[in-house]
Amino acid sequence: MSRAVTPARRTKGPTAHAAEGDGARLQLVKYFPIETGLTYIGLASVVVDATKSDSPGRKYWLLAIFVALLVVTIADLYRLYPKAEYAHPIVPIAISGGAFIMWVYALRDLAQGFGIYNGLAATVLTVLYALVAIRIVPEPKAT
Repeated sequence: MSRAVTPARRTKGPTAHAAEGDGARLQLVKYFPIETGLTYIGLASVVVDATKSDSPGRKYWLLAIFVALLVVTIADLYRLYPKAEYAHPIVPIAISGGAFIMWVYALRDLAQGFGIYNGLAATVLTVLYALVAIRIVPEPKAT
């Protein structure tokens, strides 16, 4: 039995926040910066394939990609959650930025390069982050 999957669309303005009827997974999907997340996977795989696992070049390339995409994520989210339309636009921006950081950590290549990866921590922190993040919904300004 197959189930149809309806992708979560990111929209701009008040419709961008998670609706009350959304399930927990859909709310979290709406916050995850998929554009930069997929870009990170693509670029990181090129770096991993082109470098040795213990080379300084690998970790610094991955760090540069991570920082650049985090900046792009934040800039993109400032457009999606304008201050004129949201009482606290920093909330969805922080949730999405945090999701990107947690996700990159869970992918492990960057964190292993700096000797800070722990598989148990990656699993537990990601789950806890998701449980907290889905309960925080940015509120549009009252009209």
